[in-house]
Amino acid sequence: MSDEYTAWKASQARPWAENVRKAVARLKQREEALQELMERYDCVQGVSYDKVGLGGGAGDGAMAAFVAEADELRAQWEGALGAWRDEVGAFERALRRIDGRYDALLTARYVRDLPWCDVAEAIGYAETYVRGDMLTAALAELFDAMPPSLRAIPSAYPD
Repeated sequence: MSDEYTAWKASQARPWAENVRKAVARLKQREEALQELMERYDCVQGVSYDKVGLGGGAGDGAMAAFVAEADELRAQWEGALGAWRDEVGAFERALRRIDGRYDALLTARYVRDLPWCDVAEAIGYAETYVRGDMLTAALAELFDAMPPSLRAIPSAYPD
């Protein structure tokens, strides 16, 4: 297979891999926001609900506002989770169809969202090789394993 064709296939698979990485990042953000909200909830539990309030922030109004915010964040998180599961599930099915070392590289970078230095260390290769030739080869194999609906068909006649 020519280097040009390998590079083209890698360029077609890269956006999908990046979308998966972004979906993972969005999910982590949602989880962190929900965790922060739950920590605030622990503080709200100690508030006196006698409607007197402390500085206007306590009482039924504060709890109602908190519950509304928690429900909104939970809905956003569940939506992100569903989209993430679909996207990452398809990605992981494709990864099972490729070479193990390429699977490890793509999983570490795009599913676990590790920085390149940690990816290289995890798979036991130099970072420059991992970010260069190995990544190109891994993405080219990913292209071959991608669902057909995500693949672009190369034009026989350049524009």
